[in-house]
Amino acid sequence: MIDNVVAALGLGLNLTDEEIADVLWLAVQMQQFGDGVISEQGDRNEALDNSVSNRESPKQPTQPLRNADRDRQDENKKDEQNFEVHSKNDQGGDRLTRRSDELQLKIPDARSLQKPLELARSLRPLMRRVPSQVNTLLDEEATVRRIAEEKIWCPVLRPALEPWLDLALVIDDSASMLMWRHTIAELQHFLSSYGVFRDVRVWRLGTDKAEKVCIYAGATASNRNGSPRSPSELIEANGRGLVLVVSDCIAPIWRNGAIASALQIWSRSGMVAILQMLPDWLWARTALGRGVAAQFSALAAGIPNYQLTTTTVSTWYDIDLATSIKIPVVTLEPEKFTAWAEMLAGKGGAWSAGIVFEPELFSVPEVAIELDGASELDAEDRVQSFRLTASPIARRLAGLLAAAPVISLPIVRILQSKVLTQSQPVHVAEVFLGGLLKPLSEITAKTNPNYVQYDFIEGVRDLLLESVPSSEIVNVVAVVSEYIAERLGISLEEFGAVIRNPRQVQNTKLVSQTRPFAILTAQILKRLGGEYVVFAEEVEQANINLIQRSTAVKTSNLNFKYLVGGALPANAPSYIERKCDRDLYDLLKNGKYCYVFNSRQMGKTSLMRRVAYKLQQNGTICAMFNPLSLRKEVTKRQWYVSAIYSLAKNGLNLEESFDLQSWIIERESISPEDIFSEFIETVVLQKIHVPIVIFIEEIDWLLSLSFSMDSFFDLVISFFEYRKIKPDFNRITFSLLGVVSPIDLIESVNTSNFNKTFTEVELEGFTLNEAMPLVQGFANKVDNPQRYLEAVIRWTGGMPFLTQRLLWLITQELETMDFPPKAVDKWIDKLVQDKIIDDWKNQDKIPHLTLIEGRLLHIVEENLRGRVLSCYQQILINGEIDDNHSQEILQLRLSGLVVSQNGKLRAYNPIYAAVFDNKWVEQQLGLNRIDQKKVSVRNCAVIIGINDYDEILPLRYAKNDAENMRDFFVQDLGVGHDHIYFFTDDSPRNTYGRKTQPTYGTLLSFLADRFETPFLAVGDTLWFYFAGHGMNFEGRDYLLPSDGNPRTIKTAIPISYVTERLRRSGADNIVMLIDGCFSDGSQQFNTGIGEEMQQGVIIDESKKPNTGVGIGEEEQTQQGVITFFSCRPSQVSYEIDELRQGAFTKVLLEALRIQGEGNCATVERFAQYLRHQVPRLTRRYKNYEQIPYAVIEPARMLHYILLPKFANLTDIQLLKADALEAEVEGDFMLAWQLWMRINVAASGTDMQAINAFQRLAQKRS
Repeated sequence: MIDNVVAALGLGLNLTDEEIADVLWLAVQMQQFGDGVISEQGDRNEALDNSVSNRESPKQPTQPLRNADRDRQDENKKDEQNFEVHSKNDQGGDRLTRRSDELQLKIPDARSLQKPLELARSLRPLMRRVPSQVNTLLDEEATVRRIAEEKIWCPVLRPALEPWLDLALVIDDSASMLMWRHTIAELQHFLSSYGVFRDVRVWRLGTDKAEKVCIYAGATASNRNGSPRSPSELIEANGRGLVLVVSDCIAPIWRNGAIASALQIWSRSGMVAILQMLPDWLWARTALGRGVAAQFSALAAGIPNYQLTTTTVSTWYDIDLATSIKIPVVTLEPEKFTAWAEMLAGKGGAWSAGIVFEPELFSVPEVAIELDGASELDAEDRVQSFRLTASPIARRLAGLLAAAPVISLPIVRILQSKVLTQSQPVHVAEVFLGGLLKPLSEITAKTNPNYVQYDFIEGVRDLLLESVPSSEIVNVVAVVSEYIAERLGISLEEFGAVIRNPRQVQNTKLVSQTRPFAILTAQILKRLGGEYVVFAEEVEQANINLIQRSTAVKTSNLNFKYLVGGALPANAPSYIERKCDRDLYDLLKNGKYCYVFNSRQMGKTSLMRRVAYKLQQNGTICAMFNPLSLRKEVTKRQWYVSAIYSLAKNGLNLEESFDLQSWIIERESISPEDIFSEFIETVVLQKIHVPIVIFIEEIDWLLSLSFSMDSFFDLVISFFEYRKIKPDFNRITFSLLGVVSPIDLIESVNTSNFNKTFTEVELEGFTLNEAMPLVQGFANKVDNPQRYLEAVIRWTGGMPFLTQRLLWLITQELETMDFPPKAVDKWIDKLVQDKIIDDWKNQDKIPHLTLIEGRLLHIVEENLRGRVLSCYQQILINGEIDDNHSQEILQLRLSGLVVSQNGKLRAYNPIYAAVFDNKWVEQQLGLNRIDQKKVSVRNCAVIIGINDYDEILPLRYAKNDAENMRDFFVQDLGVGHDHIYFFTDDSPRNTYGRKTQPTYGTLLSFLADRFETPFLAVGDTLWFYFAGHGMNFEGRDYLLPSDGNPRTIKTAIPISYVTERLRRSGADNIVMLIDGCFSDGSQQFNTGIGEEMQQGVIIDESKKPNTGVGIGEEEQTQQGVITFFSCRPSQVSYEIDELRQGAFTKVLLEALRIQGEGNCATVERFAQYLRHQVPRLTRRYKNYEQIPYAVIEPARMLHYILLPKFANLTDIQLLKADALEAEVEGDFMLAWQLWMRINVAASGTDMQAINAFQRLAQKRS
């Protein structure tokens, strides 16, 4: 019976399970009001019933419609009136308002939690029932027995069963949580509705007037006006309370450690967890990074956090688990919820992830780090960084948003509901916090997040679109329109939008301000009745002809759009068919292996899509694989498996009919090449009996992998050879596309069979006749469109990207003019000069010219780069040179800068010749002779270790520490002995016969003589290590030599003098490591050092990051130097007898030697490692606390790379942002220094750094 009811309710409405339940509840409620109320609504309900009955039966769930399917549907509906749906510009209320040309509309919203039932199932371990201490039930059987047996007419009551836990949902009320408002509202409803908890109370996390952490009752921010409550109010005396803190952990209360007290109260008294809204790879950049990753298990159900069994993930940290704060951390993913729920329920073997905080370290401030990283990264770096860290689902979501004209959170939710049903809120966080998007309006605490629109950073959208396989391209507007049409007027969740009269679509000023995110037909709009019917009918009567021209498929002129960047769909009207289209189609149709190798933005991907479309129309199966979606760190096996999965999904359509995953797992023992070969022969060719073409794009990317792909090319060639003995292989054909020369591949595979197997398809620019269809974009605006096109081809030489871009610029300019220009040629000449050539680096918003320059300057081999530039210079001088197919000529052609015609090499077009002129070549040839030689930089070290003091207590292990540091520089960093200056109690004389015992006279003479003139170069690093006694006198810091006396200040050496001499070395990287202020604990003569006035950022949790350090008379004593002090000025630097080392130096050497994941290559991580590990070591062995700190000047050196060979991509990206900021602020010396370090870490091949050297050379000259 219930199945029939559900089926009837779902008919034509596509209701969810939750909405069906709400309908049933509403029906019951309506029956309680009698017939009068129902009859009042009779007409309206009857109209609704009629509209529902007239709808088509619901279709089976399908994949989102592709562009071709949409076009066919639009053709069938070409007589329908369409209305564009736009986002609201204001953030006011959703009250229905009517203007002459627009009407507000409630749009059905989609869920943030895509699969709440899965979340509910994950909480099953918590669905225990326990006897209530308050509520009772009549025990009928016991009551009857008592009456029968005891004659006592008194009811027998028993405790009612109720859910085990009470939930306190504590929601972080900070500004960064604004985007999660919709998700949190759904989460609150979910937790309250599924019967998991006895009671769910919602609180807001905030601060009181004294900036202490407190909580406010209620789910809305308006309740913040109420009285602040103490966090201890959430403690349940019965032990059945659970506190779930919903946060992204980046608000000030997390950064300054104020939250620590609340977490400690909750964890010592009951169960508490953090529901983190961000993905786990971002946790380290939130306050969670201040703790240590751990796994928790419970020996019994419901035990407080402090009793959890804990295993830390990292071996770095030695934590006192008895006093630490243990906090499980979960995300809105069912598998994470399951592990956490099982752990709470005390299930054996259940472990849940989380963080362990040390109260004394967590409860003090730290330097804030912005989540979105460097603001000055270019588009390519942003996309590359995102792809390296994001999950596959997040990458797919980013690709969908790149195809969306409007980006907002409601649109994202609709795309999740229709296309990415497996996505979770963490995937949304990955995209929105991945450095790709920016809000288009200011976001405040009062902002409604539904009305905030976002857009991609300049250049990012096109790079994302280029990486989306053609088989996955989705018409986002069509998908959103379909969702709205299905649910308009029946959804329980809605957001505001505006429908516009098509007359407004013709207003070019308005179009430039806002774009539609959906299209609704008049029929759908009229279903809403009332004002919407009137609006639709008015528009139909008054604007029918104009409407037809404004709809996306009505008129070819308006449908015609020039593509500036990215690849065209297969059926795009602006696609130009060239000779290469016919050649590639004919060759592949006849089973020929082909390759299309040419420069970027020549239309290779568009060509592939077009040819694949035509082949599919004739019965050929086409599959595509773009390896750009993979990380360069993949193993060979991962690469082959990814290729198999991609081909099976993108064209071969084997996923549903074949268990590919099991098939691959069964072949774990065989080589990846054999797996791929077997997949082609026994799966593809056996299951598909029609011709097959496999396209592999970006083939040049394979050559940059860490392993050789020779075997892959050999394998593809072997498939061609198999045709002689295995007829099935005649049905499969391969086509390779990329920016590479055949010589590169031939050298890679070491075989001449490549040319015998593959046929080249020449990819040339547009001819005038071929390009004639492009005049459709402005044919209705001018009288002589062909003349415009002729001028364009004259400037661009038919280069596809430039041709489309210049035509787009022409249409934009014509829109602003009342009458077209009379002197067309002169007008276009000026347009090219103003909009493309002049200031081209800033004009090149969608990178094209910069890609050409980058390709040339990215040639790693210095001599080859010089030869390439010289060849191009000869072309500029002589007009042409012979195309001799040499290596430099091939590199020139692949850059796209030149074109080969009739055996001669010429500049591709006048635009390139004007931008990359002889002056540019001379400048690059000059830069080519400098800076690249700077890649191999040097380290130099001054090392001092003093045990024996004449006037004060001796030390035990300072000399040993100095010897260990010397060994590190020699053995680990490869520093030669001629670049190490070593001073200890018994060190021998140096090569010049001078003493090296660290007396006052020896050290002073060495500093004066050796650093009189520079002996190091820009890019080199000078290290200064001192292990011995230090002191502070009248605000100045001093180092004590072996004969120094703290009572006689003249026998001590000021640190300011040391740094002044070190800066004379010529090195622009100076690092001081001061393991000073040793004592036996009495500190009878030793006052703290490090209090002298020092400018810059300090990494010390006891001090505010935006101020100077300590007090003193001298300023800027550490300017331009990175200094690490072994302890705070008020503390002592300890030696550990059990280790026979100083605590600071032991940890220091550990940090310097860490490689791979978790290395300490940057100043920031190096300082953090010292700050965490030294106190743990001294507490363990001395029961005292010694906390090191670092002084960094200028502040941008925080991300400076100390050890380039250990640096990763993220380190380089952060330092790039600092370098760009220094350059913008005019600090060219610092910018040069940072770019130099970036280039060293990138082995001298970072194009951004090389370009920066060019800019800085110009600015400094």
